[in-house]
Amino acid sequence: MDRQRFKDLLDKEHAWPCSYKFKFIVERQHLDALLAHFPGEQPQVRPSAKERFVGVTLELPMADSDSVLAVYDRVRDVPSLMAL
Repeated sequence: MDRQRFKDLLDKEHAWPCSYKFKFIVERQHLDALLAHFPGEQPQVRPSAKERFVGVTLELPMADSDSVLAVYDRVRDVPSLMAL
């Protein structure tokens, strides 16, 4: 999905400011790289069945759709990251 379309969808579905739930999947070896982007936060971390991957859920207060997009931009450099 292109950036503007995603932004429009966020604006349609959320009344800003609000709490936004981020969900990521990352290889276990890169978990620390992901969590380094969220110091002081308390994510929910769940390993996959074979424990190669972990699911990470964070619920963060967001001012607007641009704030959400900024988070996705910030974590873009984490290897093996999948955002849901």
